[in-house]
Amino acid sequence: MKVNSINKQIGGRIKIARISRNLSQDTIAEDLGISVSAYSNMERGAVDITVNRIIRVAEILKIKWLYLLGILGETEIDFEKSLQILADPKENYGHVATKISVDIEKEIRLLKEEVGKLKKKAK
Repeated sequence: MKVNSINKQIGGRIKIARISRNLSQDTIAEDLGISVSAYSNMERGAVDITVNRIIRVAEILKIKWLYLLGILGETEIDFEKSLQILADPKENYGHVATKISVDIEKEIRLLKEEVGKLKKKAK
């Protein structure tokens, strides 16, 4: 996976989390001590984001930083609102929508496996 693609995925997750929290770009940029333009570049994936910056953004958004990296799902984010953001014709977040879909399918598969194990134990 190319770095640019990773930046876009992280930026997409940041945007979804920010909008789900009803926060403006101005608010996040101010909390980070950067310009709105610099913050907008992060959300668009136009710049590399340091791990320290990812952690700080996650703290501001009150989410797990591992979610921003795509390692953990974030159940606190309003799924319906996320789908609305992803459906915005002005944006191209197909890669994020695909990631969410894959994460959900993976979670369902893991839950089915766990249910199967519990059924075997119950017998």
